[in-house]
Amino acid sequence: MTAEINQSQRNSENQVEPNHRGLMVLLIAMSAIFLLLILGGYIFNWSWTGFRGNTLWDWLKLLVLPVVLTVGGIWFNMQQNRASREVALRQHQTDLHIADNNQQEAALGTYLEHLATLLLEKQLKESSPESDVREVARVRTLTAVWRVGKYRKGVLLKFLYEAGLIERDRTVIDLTGADLSHADLHGAYLRGANLHGANLSYADLHETDLSMADLREANLEGAILISTSLEGADLSGACGIHSALNIPTEQTGPI
Repeated sequence: MTAEINQSQRNSENQVEPNHRGLMVLLIAMSAIFLLLILGGYIFNWSWTGFRGNTLWDWLKLLVLPVVLTVGGIWFNMQQNRASREVALRQHQTDLHIADNNQQEAALGTYLEHLATLLLEKQLKESSPESDVREVARVRTLTAVWRVGKYRKGVLLKFLYEAGLIERDRTVIDLTGADLSHADLHGAYLRGANLHGANLSYADLHETDLSMADLREANLEGAILISTSLEGADLSGACGIHSALNIPTEQTGPI
């Protein structure tokens, strides 16, 4: 998204530059013609030019006003172009943000529809651990969390938990390696969830209930753990646990 915005800004600047060059060329051409008329009036006695015999004050009146008007016009045009570019850029950024948000929403909706089909038609919860339907559900889940954005990662994870698919003692979808970084899980109830090996770096776990959760080998680098319940959670091999914010060490399980 950032790359698209930068490219758009460069394109806008490139579109305006020819206008500036055109004004400069016009100003130079007018100055050359004016100079030619002055020289013609004095050197070749072109009386029709009206330049011969003018006083200094006449020249000032003749030259200053056109120059001021021309320079002022160019400056005003440049300011207008700059303002137009800024408005266009802001609008383009807004359009990109809306498009990105719509894509994330569509990705989440598609994932939930697919998972509902697996649950209702393929009996996902009753399937065997090595079944194809579980593998399909895992692959789609790992793909979806990468596409839905940080807020919808939280929505997706809470859906999996409430559907009974990531329970610690009866895991249907294995989240090992799932990209849940920056996920918004503020205040979520995930007691006893299986997050073994998940990437929760920089996730917002403020006031999240992760008691009895399986967090073995999870990446918690930079995660917000303010007032997070970790009572009975298994943090064996968890990465970055000591760099996370405000961890109440008396509530943590083995590390």
